Amino acid sequence: MVTSSSRLAYDDCFEILARALEDKHGARVHCQSRGEAFHLRTRLHSARQIDRRDNIHVYDESDPLHGRSAYDTLVVRIKELDGQHYVYVEKSGGDMVIESLSEVKTNGQGAPKTPRRF
Repeated sequence: MVTSSSRLAYDDCFEILARALEDKHGARVHCQSRGEAFHLRTRLHSARQIDRRDNIHVYDESDPLHGRSAYDTLVVRIKELDGQHYVYVEKSGGDMVIESLSEVKTNGQGAPKTPRRF
């Protein structure tokens, strides 16, 4: 599916991305079907790509946003909950546990005993 390359075609997507950035955890959008959710996810990724492209012209090469987007910190996922379809736009990282494999002690079956929180 080909999507528009015009920023104007994505006002709704930029609204969703901005609201997700403003919130502590992100935002979600209810969709009528899985297909609608896939289409919205594609449009959100396209909007982020357009923002990166535009930022090449807005920011100097020494600026961290040159060729990048503030929305790059967001993860876009489709989730189905109780038969309803949603597009979740969440801040990446969140409450994750990162383990160095050389430090993982297993219980003999490959499962770690206790993960180390950072």
